[in-house]
Amino acid sequence: VDSVNGYVHVAWWSQAVEGPGLFYAHLMDPRASAFEPATALVYGEVAARVAIASRGDTLAIAYEDPNSQRGKIALHVSLTAGHVFEQVARLVRVNPGQQPASDPRVALGGGRLWLAWKETSPRGDAFVVRGARVVTR
Repeated sequence: VDSVNGYVHVAWWSQAVEGPGLFYAHLMDPRASAFEPATALVYGEVAARVAIASRGDTLAIAYEDPNSQRGKIALHVSLTAGHVFEQVARLVRVNPGQQPASDPRVALGGGRLWLAWKETSPRGDAFVVRGARVVTR
């Protein structure tokens, strides 16, 4: 639930009728009896973890790419409260040769977007954090 406008945002992986993948829906009116129809963010056979954050009209959805062989984290960003996604399935760079990425986290605040994930290696796990300024129109 967004603390600025009260909108409810949900994202999930599902074995849906139209195909398995990650889906998103939102509820803008708290008096409504149902969410808006779900939108497919990306189709993919592998169940994936997903994280979501919103602040006013800015929404970020980070997830394990269900089509990646080596564990990549992908990011969808909307500046219109989830009506339109500005960046479609933009993969966060995890350099070739680096360890597989999983378990995404995302946060918004102070005009910044923070994205984090876990990298697993034979030496142990590491948590990687990247930040970026959010530019609105």
